[in-house]
Amino acid sequence: MGSPTPGAAKLREYINRHHPAPGGGDGSITAFCRAHGLDRVHVSRVLSAQRTRINADLIRNLHAATKGEVPWWSWTTDGEAPTDVVRGAQPDVG
Repeated sequence: MGSPTPGAAKLREYINRHHPAPGGGDGSITAFCRAHGLDRVHVSRVLSAQRTRINADLIRNLHAATKGEVPWWSWTTDGEAPTDVVRGAQPDVG
C-alpha cells in the first residue's frame, strides 16, 4: 500500500465537510459517490492509498464533483499546480 496523495487528503476533507455521516464521524463516501455518480470502491481505494495510480477520468470526475476544491493537480506526487496553471482556474469538464 502506498502513501495517500495530497489529493486524497483534500478529498477526505471535502467529503467530511460536504457529506457528513449520520451520527458524526468521518464523512460519507457512499453519499458523496451517489451524489456524483462515482464508483464507491474506486474512491475508497484512492482515499485509503490502496490505489496510488489513478485513472485520468476519475481525476477529472473528482475535480468536477468538488467544483475544483480538489483540483486535478492535487493527485500528483507533490500536489502542486504546474507553473503554467492559474490557481483557481476551472478546466472545461463535464
